[in-house]
Amino acid sequence: MGAYVSTLTGNEIDTALFRSKAKSVVVDLYGDGDYTSISDALANNEKNIYVKSGYYNEGRPITISKDNVTIIGEYKETTEIVFGSGYDGIKIYANYVTLCNLTLDSEENGALAALIIGDGSLASTPITSVGNHNIIDNCIIKGSNSTFALYVAGASYGQGEETLQAFEDKDLQSNNRITNCLMYSLWNGDAFSFSLQREGIISNNLFIGGRIAFYMCINSECNYNSIVNSINQGIFIASPCLYNSVIGNRIYNPASSGIKIQNQLEHTPLFTGQAAIANNINENTIYASSNSGIEVTGTSGHEPTRNNISNNIIINPDNHGIYLQDTVGNNINGNSITEPKTDATNFSRGSGLYMVQNVRENSIINNTFIDTRTHPNCSSTAIANREGTDCTGNIISNNIIKINNTERSVWFQSGNTIISNNEIIGGYYAGIYLDGACGCVVNGNICRNNTNESNNAYAEIWLKNGASNNIIYGNICQSDASNKANYDMIIEAGCTGNVASGIKGIGVYHEIGV
Repeated sequence: MGAYVSTLTGNEIDTALFRSKAKSVVVDLYGDGDYTSISDALANNEKNIYVKSGYYNEGRPITISKDNVTIIGEYKETTEIVFGSGYDGIKIYANYVTLCNLTLDSEENGALAALIIGDGSLASTPITSVGNHNIIDNCIIKGSNSTFALYVAGASYGQGEETLQAFEDKDLQSNNRITNCLMYSLWNGDAFSFSLQREGIISNNLFIGGRIAFYMCINSECNYNSIVNSINQGIFIASPCLYNSVIGNRIYNPASSGIKIQNQLEHTPLFTGQAAIANNINENTIYASSNSGIEVTGTSGHEPTRNNISNNIIINPDNHGIYLQDTVGNNINGNSITEPKTDATNFSRGSGLYMVQNVRENSIINNTFIDTRTHPNCSSTAIANREGTDCTGNIISNNIIKINNTERSVWFQSGNTIISNNEIIGGYYAGIYLDGACGCVVNGNICRNNTNESNNAYAEIWLKNGASNNIIYGNICQSDASNKANYDMIIEAGCTGNVASGIKGIGVYHEIGV
Protein backbone atom coordinates (compact mmCIF):
# COMPACT_ATOMS: atom_id res chain seq x y z
CA MET A 1 0.00 0.00 0.00
CA GLY A 2 1.31 3.44 -0.91
CA ALA A 3 1.05 6.59 1.13
CA TYR A 4 -1.85 9.06 0.86
CA VAL A 5 -4.27 7.32 -1.42
CA SER A 6 -7.88 8.44 -1.02
CA THR A 7 -10.36 6.06 -2.57
CA LEU A 8 -13.43 8.30 -2.23
CA THR A 9 -14.46 11.32 -4.23
CA GLY A 10 -16.76 13.97 -2.85
CA ASN A 11 -19.80 12.57 -4.62
CA GLU A 12 -19.04 9.03 -3.44
CA ILE A 13 -18.78 10.20 0.17
CA ASP A 14 -22.06 12.07 -0.29
CA THR A 15 -23.74 8.93 -1.57
CA ALA A 16 -22.26 6.62 1.05
CA LEU A 17 -22.99 8.74 4.09
CA PHE A 18 -26.05 10.83 3.24
CA ARG A 19 -28.42 9.39 0.69
CA SER A 20 -29.02 6.39 2.92
CA LYS A 21 -29.98 8.60 5.87
CA ALA A 22 -33.53 9.45 6.74
CA LYS A 23 -32.83 13.17 7.01
CA SER A 24 -29.98 15.57 6.29
CA VAL A 25 -29.94 19.34 6.13
CA VAL A 26 -28.09 21.58 3.70
CA VAL A 27 -25.85 24.49 4.60
CA ASP A 28 -25.50 26.92 1.71
CA LEU A 29 -23.69 30.22 2.02
CA TYR A 30 -26.00 31.84 -0.55
CA GLY A 31 -29.29 30.93 1.11
CA ASP A 32 -30.32 28.01 -1.08
CA GLY A 33 -30.29 25.52 1.80
CA ASP A 34 -31.69 25.07 5.28
CA TYR A 35 -28.93 27.14 6.93
CA THR A 36 -26.20 29.55 5.87
CA SER A 37 -23.60 28.40 8.44
CA ILE A 38 -22.53 25.21 10.18
CA SER A 39 -22.82 26.96 13.55
CA ASP A 40 -26.50 27.70 12.93
CA ALA A 41 -27.19 24.08 11.99
CA LEU A 42 -25.46 22.78 15.12
CA ALA A 43 -27.28 25.34 17.29
CA ASN A 44 -30.53 23.76 16.08
CA ASN A 45 -29.31 20.27 17.04
CA GLU A 46 -28.91 19.09 13.46
CA LYS A 47 -26.75 15.97 13.16
CA ASN A 48 -26.55 15.18 9.43
CA ILE A 49 -25.22 18.30 7.73
CA TYR A 50 -24.31 18.67 4.08
CA VAL A 51 -22.28 21.79 3.27
CA LYS A 52 -22.38 23.22 -0.23
CA SER A 53 -19.27 24.75 -1.76
CA GLY A 54 -18.44 28.21 -0.48
CA TYR A 55 -16.12 30.36 1.60
CA TYR A 56 -17.44 30.20 5.17
CA ASN A 57 -15.76 32.74 7.43
CA GLU A 58 -16.35 31.60 11.00
CA GLY A 59 -15.25 34.21 13.51
CA ARG A 60 -15.74 32.00 16.56
CA PRO A 61 -14.93 28.34 17.27
CA ILE A 62 -17.42 25.68 16.15
CA THR A 63 -17.97 23.35 19.09
CA ILE A 64 -19.49 19.93 18.51
CA SER A 65 -20.66 18.54 21.85
CA LYS A 66 -23.34 16.06 20.76
CA ASP A 67 -22.67 12.53 19.56
CA ASN A 68 -23.30 11.16 16.08
CA VAL A 69 -22.84 14.41 14.15
CA THR A 70 -21.81 14.08 10.51
CA ILE A 71 -20.67 17.08 8.45
CA ILE A 72 -19.86 16.51 4.79
CA GLY A 73 -18.69 19.13 2.32
CA GLU A 74 -19.58 19.11 -1.35
CA TYR A 75 -15.91 19.11 -2.44
CA LYS A 76 -12.97 19.53 -0.10
CA GLU A 77 -11.20 22.02 -2.37
CA THR A 78 -14.21 24.35 -2.61
CA THR A 79 -15.93 23.91 0.77
CA GLU A 80 -13.66 26.13 2.84
CA ILE A 81 -14.15 27.09 6.48
CA VAL A 82 -11.86 29.91 7.62
CA PHE A 83 -11.45 30.65 11.32
CA GLY A 84 -10.99 33.91 13.19
CA SER A 85 -7.78 35.38 14.55
CA GLY A 86 -6.84 34.10 18.00
CA TYR A 87 -9.47 31.34 18.07
CA ASP A 88 -9.44 27.60 17.54
CA GLY A 89 -11.48 26.31 14.63
CA ILE A 90 -13.58 23.20 15.21
CA LYS A 91 -13.63 21.55 18.66
CA ILE A 92 -15.03 18.06 18.86
CA TYR A 93 -16.03 17.12 22.38
CA ALA A 94 -18.26 14.18 21.52
CA ASN A 95 -18.27 10.65 20.14
CA TYR A 96 -18.92 9.28 16.65
CA VAL A 97 -18.44 12.59 14.85
CA THR A 98 -17.51 12.46 11.17
CA LEU A 99 -16.02 15.32 9.13
CA CYS A 100 -15.42 14.77 5.40
CA ASN A 101 -14.70 16.82 2.30
CA LEU A 102 -13.90 20.11 4.04
CA THR A 103 -11.07 22.63 4.04
CA LEU A 104 -10.34 23.82 7.58
CA ASP A 105 -8.16 26.94 7.45
CA SER A 106 -6.49 28.50 10.48
CA GLU A 107 -3.67 30.00 8.43
CA GLU A 108 -5.41 32.82 6.56
CA ASN A 109 -6.56 34.86 9.58
CA GLY A 110 -3.93 33.77 12.07
CA ALA A 111 -6.27 31.49 14.00
CA LEU A 112 -5.09 28.85 16.46
CA ALA A 113 -5.65 25.12 15.90
CA ALA A 114 -7.82 24.30 12.91
CA LEU A 115 -9.22 21.22 14.62
CA ILE A 116 -9.19 19.85 18.17
CA ILE A 117 -10.62 16.49 19.15
CA GLY A 118 -11.32 15.52 22.73
CA ASP A 119 -9.77 18.39 24.62
CA GLY A 120 -10.64 17.54 28.19
CA SER A 121 -10.20 21.14 29.30
CA LEU A 122 -13.74 21.75 28.00
CA ALA A 123 -14.91 19.88 31.11
CA SER A 124 -14.16 20.68 34.73
CA THR A 125 -12.38 17.33 35.11
CA PRO A 126 -10.68 15.03 32.60
CA ILE A 127 -13.18 12.77 30.85
CA THR A 128 -12.42 9.86 28.52
CA SER A 129 -16.04 8.87 27.91
CA VAL A 130 -16.16 11.50 25.16
CA GLY A 131 -13.77 12.28 22.34
CA ASN A 132 -13.91 8.74 20.95
CA HIS A 133 -14.72 7.06 17.62
CA ASN A 134 -14.40 10.27 15.61
CA ILE A 135 -13.45 10.24 11.91
CA ILE A 136 -11.72 12.99 9.92
CA ASP A 137 -11.53 11.88 6.30
CA ASN A 138 -10.62 13.46 2.97
CA CYS A 139 -10.17 16.97 4.37
CA ILE A 140 -7.63 19.75 3.80
CA ILE A 141 -6.29 21.20 7.04
CA LYS A 142 -4.21 24.38 6.99
CA GLY A 143 -2.37 25.28 10.17
CA SER A 144 -0.85 28.53 11.36
CA ASN A 145 2.79 29.00 12.35
CA SER A 146 2.05 29.29 16.07
CA THR A 147 0.35 26.09 17.26
CA PHE A 148 -1.14 22.75 16.27
CA ALA A 149 -2.94 22.47 12.96
CA LEU A 150 -4.63 19.28 14.16
CA TYR A 151 -4.70 18.32 17.85
CA VAL A 152 -6.17 14.98 18.83
CA ALA A 153 -5.72 15.91 22.44
CA GLY A 154 -6.86 13.22 24.79
CA ALA A 155 -8.23 14.25 28.17
CA SER A 156 -6.46 17.14 29.90
CA TYR A 157 -5.00 15.51 32.95
CA GLY A 158 -2.77 17.48 35.28
CA GLN A 159 0.88 17.72 34.35
CA GLY A 160 3.12 14.97 35.63
CA GLU A 161 1.91 12.06 37.73
CA GLU A 162 -1.79 12.37 36.85
CA THR A 163 -1.12 11.98 33.13
CA LEU A 164 1.39 9.18 33.67
CA GLN A 165 -1.12 7.30 35.82
CA ALA A 166 -3.80 7.70 33.15
CA PHE A 167 -1.42 6.13 30.65
CA GLU A 168 -0.62 3.32 33.09
CA ASP A 169 -4.33 2.65 33.58
CA LYS A 170 -4.96 2.90 29.80
CA ASP A 171 -7.55 5.54 30.62
CA LEU A 172 -7.18 7.16 27.22
CA GLN A 173 -9.50 8.30 24.47
CA SER A 174 -9.92 5.72 21.74
CA ASN A 175 -10.70 4.81 18.16
CA ASN A 176 -10.20 8.23 16.58
CA ARG A 177 -9.24 8.12 12.90
CA ILE A 178 -7.49 10.65 10.64
CA THR A 179 -7.44 9.34 7.08
CA ASN A 180 -6.90 10.52 3.50
CA CYS A 181 -6.29 14.16 4.48
CA LEU A 182 -3.95 16.82 3.14
CA MET A 183 -2.41 18.93 5.92
CA TYR A 184 -0.14 21.96 5.95
CA SER A 185 1.76 23.57 8.81
CA LEU A 186 4.78 25.82 9.33
CA TRP A 187 4.94 25.32 13.11
CA ASN A 188 8.10 23.69 14.42
CA GLY A 189 6.28 22.10 17.36
CA ASP A 190 3.76 19.26 17.28
CA ALA A 191 2.02 20.42 14.12
CA PHE A 192 -0.12 17.30 13.89
CA SER A 193 -0.50 15.86 17.38
CA PHE A 194 -2.08 12.51 18.21
CA SER A 195 -1.93 12.40 21.99
CA LEU A 196 -3.04 10.05 24.78
CA GLN A 197 -4.89 7.74 22.39
CA ARG A 198 -5.50 4.02 22.14
CA GLU A 199 -6.69 2.03 19.13
CA GLY A 200 -6.40 5.18 17.00
CA ILE A 201 -5.41 5.49 13.35
CA ILE A 202 -3.49 8.08 11.31
CA SER A 203 -3.41 6.65 7.81
CA ASN A 204 -2.94 7.63 4.17
CA ASN A 205 -2.49 11.34 4.83
CA LEU A 206 -0.11 13.82 3.22
CA PHE A 207 1.59 16.17 5.71
CA ILE A 208 3.54 19.16 4.39
CA GLY A 209 5.80 21.31 6.55
CA GLY A 210 5.20 19.90 10.04
CA ARG A 211 5.83 16.72 12.01
CA ILE A 212 3.46 14.09 13.32
CA ALA A 213 3.71 13.86 17.10
CA PHE A 214 2.55 10.42 18.21
CA TYR A 215 2.39 11.15 21.91
CA MET A 216 1.97 8.50 24.65
CA CYS A 217 -0.27 6.21 22.59
CA ILE A 218 -1.21 2.56 23.00
CA ASN A 219 -2.04 0.07 20.25
CA SER A 220 -2.47 2.80 17.64
CA GLU A 221 -1.39 3.16 14.02
CA CYS A 222 0.53 5.79 12.12
CA ASN A 223 0.70 4.04 8.77
CA TYR A 224 1.14 4.85 5.08
CA ASN A 225 1.41 8.61 5.44
CA SER A 226 3.69 10.92 3.45
CA ILE A 227 5.55 13.65 5.37
CA VAL A 228 7.29 16.23 3.20
CA ASN A 229 9.69 19.03 4.22
CA SER A 230 8.95 18.89 7.93
CA ILE A 231 10.75 21.66 9.79
CA ASN A 232 11.33 19.20 12.63
CA GLN A 233 11.32 15.40 12.70
CA GLY A 234 9.08 13.56 10.30
CA ILE A 235 7.41 11.45 13.00
CA PHE A 236 8.10 12.00 16.71
CA ILE A 237 7.07 9.12 18.96
CA ALA A 238 6.92 10.12 22.62
CA SER A 239 7.48 7.48 25.27
CA PRO A 240 5.95 5.81 27.20
CA CYS A 241 4.19 4.10 24.32
CA LEU A 242 3.03 0.52 23.82
CA TYR A 243 2.20 -1.77 20.91
CA ASN A 244 1.91 0.93 18.25
CA SER A 245 2.67 0.53 14.55
CA VAL A 246 4.50 3.08 12.40
CA ILE A 247 4.48 1.32 9.06
CA GLY A 248 4.85 2.21 5.40
CA ASN A 249 5.33 5.96 5.83
CA ARG A 250 7.36 8.03 3.37
CA ILE A 251 9.37 10.86 4.87
CA TYR A 252 11.18 13.34 2.64
CA ASN A 253 13.68 16.05 3.68
CA PRO A 254 12.86 16.47 7.38
CA ALA A 255 14.91 19.15 9.14
CA SER A 256 15.80 16.66 11.87
CA SER A 257 15.57 12.86 12.12
CA GLY A 258 13.06 11.01 10.01
CA ILE A 259 11.56 9.03 12.88
CA LYS A 260 12.50 9.66 16.49
CA ILE A 261 11.52 7.72 19.61
CA GLN A 262 12.29 9.62 22.79
CA ASN A 263 11.05 9.75 26.37
CA GLN A 264 8.65 12.67 26.63
CA LEU A 265 9.88 15.56 28.75
CA GLU A 266 6.62 17.22 29.84
CA HIS A 267 5.47 14.63 32.38
CA THR A 268 8.36 13.54 34.58
CA PRO A 269 9.71 11.54 36.25
CA LEU A 270 8.36 8.48 34.44
CA PHE A 271 7.03 5.64 36.56
CA THR A 272 9.19 2.56 37.01
CA GLY A 273 9.26 0.54 33.81
CA GLN A 274 7.54 3.11 31.61
CA ALA A 275 9.23 3.20 28.23
CA ALA A 276 8.70 2.65 24.51
CA ILE A 277 7.80 -1.05 24.45
CA ALA A 278 6.88 -3.47 21.65
CA ASN A 279 6.27 -0.91 18.91
CA ASN A 280 6.68 -1.78 15.21
CA ILE A 281 8.68 0.69 13.09
CA ASN A 282 8.59 -1.12 9.78
CA GLU A 283 8.76 -0.58 6.01
CA ASN A 284 9.17 3.19 6.14
CA THR A 285 11.17 5.11 3.53
CA ILE A 286 13.21 8.05 4.80
CA TYR A 287 15.05 10.28 2.36
CA ALA A 288 17.60 13.03 3.13
CA SER A 289 16.90 13.53 6.82
CA SER A 290 18.95 16.36 8.31
CA ASN A 291 19.88 14.24 11.31
CA SER A 292 19.53 10.46 11.55
CA GLY A 293 17.10 8.33 9.61
CA ILE A 294 15.69 6.58 12.69
CA GLU A 295 16.68 7.69 16.19
CA VAL A 296 15.81 5.69 19.31
CA THR A 297 16.80 7.20 22.66
CA GLY A 298 15.78 6.39 26.19
CA THR A 299 17.17 7.08 29.65
CA SER A 300 18.55 4.78 32.31
CA GLY A 301 15.70 2.69 33.70
CA HIS A 302 13.39 3.71 30.86
CA GLU A 303 15.12 2.10 27.90
CA PRO A 304 13.04 1.37 24.79
CA THR A 305 12.71 -2.42 24.59
CA ARG A 306 11.21 -5.17 22.45
CA ASN A 307 10.64 -2.74 19.60
CA ASN A 308 10.82 -4.08 16.07
CA ILE A 309 12.65 -1.81 13.59
CA SER A 310 12.55 -3.72 10.34
CA ASN A 311 12.66 -3.38 6.57
CA ASN A 312 13.01 0.39 6.53
CA ILE A 313 14.80 2.14 3.66
CA ILE A 314 17.00 5.06 4.71
CA ILE A 315 18.74 7.09 2.02
CA ASN A 316 21.27 9.92 2.46
CA PRO A 317 20.80 10.87 6.12
CA ASP A 318 22.94 13.79 7.25
CA ASN A 319 24.13 11.84 10.27
CA HIS A 320 23.51 8.17 11.05
CA GLY A 321 21.13 5.79 9.36
CA ILE A 322 19.93 4.37 12.70
CA TYR A 323 21.01 5.91 16.02
CA LEU A 324 20.54 3.99 19.29
CA GLN A 325 21.03 5.30 22.83
CA ASP A 326 19.88 3.71 26.10
CA THR A 327 17.99 0.91 24.34
CA VAL A 328 17.74 -2.75 25.35
CA GLY A 329 16.51 -5.89 23.65
CA ASN A 330 15.23 -4.49 20.35
CA ASN A 331 15.12 -6.19 16.96
CA ILE A 332 16.75 -4.26 14.10
CA ASN A 333 16.27 -6.42 11.07
CA GLY A 334 16.28 -6.15 7.28
CA ASN A 335 16.84 -2.40 7.01
CA SER A 336 18.62 -0.83 4.03
CA ILE A 337 20.84 2.19 4.69
CA THR A 338 22.52 4.05 1.86
CA GLU A 339 25.20 6.74 1.97
CA PRO A 340 25.08 8.68 5.24
CA LYS A 341 26.28 12.16 4.33
CA THR A 342 29.66 13.69 5.03
CA ASP A 343 30.31 17.01 6.71
CA ALA A 344 33.57 17.84 4.96
CA THR A 345 33.99 21.13 6.82
CA ASN A 346 33.90 19.57 10.29
CA PHE A 347 35.31 16.22 9.20
CA SER A 348 32.29 14.51 10.62
CA ARG A 349 30.95 11.42 8.94
CA GLY A 350 27.86 9.43 9.79
CA SER A 351 27.47 5.70 10.33
CA GLY A 352 24.98 3.22 9.00
CA LEU A 353 24.04 2.15 12.53
CA TYR A 354 25.51 3.87 15.56
CA MET A 355 25.26 2.86 19.22
CA VAL A 356 26.15 5.03 22.18
CA GLN A 357 25.54 4.64 25.93
CA ASN A 358 23.81 1.59 27.37
CA VAL A 359 22.73 -0.10 24.14
CA ARG A 360 22.43 -3.73 25.21
CA GLU A 361 21.16 -7.08 23.99
CA ASN A 362 19.84 -5.85 20.65
CA SER A 363 19.69 -8.08 17.58
CA ILE A 364 21.07 -6.35 14.47
CA ILE A 365 20.45 -8.88 11.73
CA ASN A 366 20.07 -9.03 7.93
CA ASN A 367 20.59 -5.31 7.33
CA THR A 368 22.28 -3.86 4.25
CA PHE A 369 24.68 -0.92 4.35
CA ILE A 370 25.77 0.60 1.05
CA ASP A 371 28.06 3.54 0.33
CA THR A 372 29.51 3.81 -3.15
CA ARG A 373 31.36 7.10 -2.60
CA THR A 374 35.11 7.34 -2.14
CA HIS A 375 36.98 8.24 1.04
CA PRO A 376 36.87 10.83 2.61
CA ASN A 377 33.34 11.43 1.31
CA CYS A 378 31.87 8.13 2.44
CA SER A 379 30.46 7.22 5.86
CA SER A 380 32.86 6.66 8.73
CA THR A 381 31.54 3.24 9.71
CA ALA A 382 28.77 0.84 8.79
CA ILE A 383 28.07 -0.43 12.33
CA ALA A 384 29.74 1.20 15.31
CA ASN A 385 29.98 1.60 19.04
CA ARG A 386 32.93 3.91 19.51
CA GLU A 387 32.15 6.17 22.48
CA GLY A 388 32.42 3.83 25.47
CA THR A 389 32.26 0.26 26.66
CA ASP A 390 28.70 -0.03 27.96
CA CYS A 391 27.04 -1.34 24.76
CA THR A 392 27.26 -5.05 25.54
CA GLY A 393 25.51 -8.27 24.63
CA ASN A 394 24.48 -7.20 21.13
CA ILE A 395 24.27 -9.57 18.17
CA ILE A 396 25.61 -8.33 14.80
CA SER A 397 24.78 -11.07 12.33
CA ASN A 398 24.11 -11.75 8.65
CA ASN A 399 24.47 -8.13 7.58
CA ILE A 400 25.77 -7.11 4.17
CA ILE A 401 28.16 -4.16 4.16
CA LYS A 402 29.31 -2.80 0.83
CA ILE A 403 31.34 0.29 1.41
CA ASN A 404 33.79 2.00 -0.90
CA ASN A 405 36.74 2.84 1.35
CA THR A 406 35.01 3.51 4.63
CA GLU A 407 37.28 3.67 7.70
CA ARG A 408 36.43 0.78 10.04
CA SER A 409 33.39 -1.03 8.69
CA VAL A 410 32.42 -2.67 12.02
CA TRP A 411 33.97 -0.81 14.97
CA PHE A 412 33.32 -1.92 18.56
CA GLN A 413 34.68 -0.72 21.89
CA SER A 414 32.19 -2.68 24.03
CA GLY A 415 32.60 -6.36 24.82
CA ASN A 416 30.46 -9.49 24.93
CA THR A 417 29.28 -8.88 21.39
CA ILE A 418 28.62 -11.54 18.76
CA ILE A 419 29.78 -10.54 15.28
CA SER A 420 28.93 -13.41 12.98
CA ASN A 421 28.24 -14.33 9.37
CA ASN A 422 28.47 -10.79 8.04
CA GLU A 423 29.80 -9.93 4.58
CA ILE A 424 32.00 -6.85 4.89
CA ILE A 425 33.49 -5.32 1.77
CA GLY A 426 35.51 -2.22 0.98
CA GLY A 427 36.84 -0.49 4.11
CA TYR A 428 40.24 1.19 3.75
CA TYR A 429 41.26 0.80 7.41
CA ALA A 430 39.69 -2.39 8.79
CA GLY A 431 36.75 -4.67 8.19
CA ILE A 432 36.15 -5.65 11.84
CA TYR A 433 37.89 -3.46 14.41
CA LEU A 434 37.81 -4.47 18.10
CA ASP A 435 38.96 -1.29 19.81
CA GLY A 436 39.51 -2.50 23.37
CA ALA A 437 36.45 -4.77 23.17
CA CYS A 438 36.75 -7.94 25.26
CA GLY A 439 34.87 -11.22 25.37
CA CYS A 440 33.49 -10.99 21.83
CA VAL A 441 32.83 -13.85 19.44
CA VAL A 442 33.81 -13.13 15.83
CA ASN A 443 33.00 -16.00 13.52
CA GLY A 444 31.86 -16.89 10.03
CA ASN A 445 32.42 -13.41 8.59
CA ILE A 446 33.65 -12.68 5.08
CA CYS A 447 35.92 -9.64 5.07
CA ARG A 448 37.01 -8.62 1.60
CA ASN A 449 39.21 -5.78 0.39
CA ASN A 450 39.04 -3.74 3.56
CA THR A 451 42.76 -2.94 3.47
CA ASN A 452 43.38 -0.50 0.66
CA GLU A 453 45.41 2.13 2.53
CA SER A 454 48.91 2.35 1.03
CA ASN A 455 51.09 3.47 3.95
CA ASN A 456 49.88 1.73 7.11
CA ALA A 457 49.54 -1.77 8.51
CA TYR A 458 45.79 -2.10 8.22
CA ALA A 459 43.87 -5.37 8.33
CA GLU A 460 40.63 -7.17 7.59
CA ILE A 461 40.28 -8.03 11.30
CA TRP A 462 42.16 -5.89 13.82
CA LEU A 463 42.41 -6.15 17.61
CA LYS A 464 43.80 -3.06 19.29
CA ASN A 465 43.98 -1.15 22.60
CA GLY A 466 43.80 -4.12 24.94
CA ALA A 467 41.08 -6.09 23.16
CA SER A 468 41.33 -9.36 25.10
CA ASN A 469 39.70 -12.74 25.63
CA ASN A 470 37.94 -12.72 22.29
CA ILE A 471 37.17 -15.86 20.29
CA ILE A 472 37.82 -15.50 16.57
CA TYR A 473 37.25 -18.43 14.23
CA GLY A 474 35.98 -19.51 10.83
CA ASN A 475 36.37 -16.12 9.14
CA ILE A 476 37.39 -15.60 5.53
CA CYS A 477 39.72 -12.66 4.83
CA GLN A 478 40.28 -11.74 1.21
CA SER A 479 42.87 -9.01 1.34
CA ASP A 480 44.05 -8.64 -2.22
CA ALA A 481 45.50 -5.12 -2.11
CA SER A 482 48.99 -4.89 -3.58
CA ASN A 483 50.58 -3.05 -0.67
CA LYS A 484 52.71 -5.22 1.66
CA ALA A 485 51.45 -3.38 4.72
CA ASN A 486 48.06 -5.10 4.54
CA TYR A 487 47.17 -8.09 6.69
CA ASP A 488 44.30 -10.49 7.02
CA MET A 489 44.37 -10.09 10.80
CA ILE A 490 46.36 -8.11 13.35
CA ILE A 491 46.40 -8.71 17.10
CA GLU A 492 48.44 -5.96 18.69
CA ALA A 493 50.66 -6.22 21.75
CA GLY A 494 48.64 -5.90 24.96
CA CYS A 495 45.66 -7.79 23.52
CA THR A 496 45.82 -10.95 25.61
CA GLY A 497 43.90 -14.18 25.99
CA ASN A 498 42.45 -14.15 22.51
CA VAL A 499 41.78 -17.42 20.72
CA ALA A 500 42.14 -17.11 16.96
CA SER A 501 41.71 -20.06 14.64
CA GLY A 502 40.38 -21.03 11.27
CA ILE A 503 41.30 -17.78 9.53
CA LYS A 504 41.17 -18.42 5.81
CA GLY A 505 43.39 -15.79 4.32
CA ILE A 506 42.97 -15.76 0.57
CA GLY A 507 44.94 -12.55 0.10
CA VAL A 508 48.65 -12.14 -0.53
CA TYR A 509 49.53 -11.53 3.14
CA HIS A 510 48.39 -13.33 6.24
CA GLU A 511 49.81 -12.52 9.65
CA ILE A 512 48.62 -12.70 13.25
CA GLY A 513 50.37 -10.58 15.85
CA VAL A 514 52.33 -7.42 15.05
